[in-house]
Amino acid sequence: MNTRSASWPPTTRPTTASTTVANPLLWFIQHYLWDLSNAPDIREKDVEDFEQGYKVVNEDLAAAVIEEIDGVGDPIVMVHDYHLYTLPAVVRAFEAELKRRRREHIILRVDRADLSKNVLRGFSAFDQFLDEHPEFVERVTFIAQLMPSRMDVPQYEDYLKRIEGLVAIVNQRHGTPDWMPIQLKLRDDLEEAVRVQELRR
Repeated sequence: MNTRSASWPPTTRPTTASTTVANPLLWFIQHYLWDLSNAPDIREKDVEDFEQGYKVVNEDLAAAVIEEIDGVGDPIVMVHDYHLYTLPAVVRAFEAELKRRRREHIILRVDRADLSKNVLRGFSAFDQFLDEHPEFVERVTFIAQLMPSRMDVPQYEDYLKRIEGLVAIVNQRHGTPDWMPIQLKLRDDLEEAVRVQELRR
């Protein structure tokens, strides 16, 4: 068994968490010791101590736990103590995000929004793919970094509007509150395009 100590800079966070929230409040709640007709009497200072002391200490300790389990296949984290009530939620959120990233696939396109590039057909094909394979909803994201081209030509300006319209339709048809099928970036930013392109390597 490995043991790891968590430390804080010289602040009163751990003391606040213990002496103003955990011991005088949570301990009594956990053991049904309150006279509920009179207590607890929660004031603004108690809420502040909980938010700025108790929760912050739990987040700090959760960060230490997350650092230990990062890279472990199926970690088992056992938390014991009323001092640590909010820690599990932080760790679970981290694990959920990791699982989402593991199952998520990214389709990346970096190109000019040019009539010759068949951009619309690419988005239409992705729309059809999601129709035929709904199991990939929230698992595949199409990231398109498109640089506007020849905007002084009416046909190109219209083409850009059609791109934005089609993306809106696909996102409305297949999107969820937590996920957009297509992430469209329309801007003439060469440096950003190069950085995005690096992701393909």
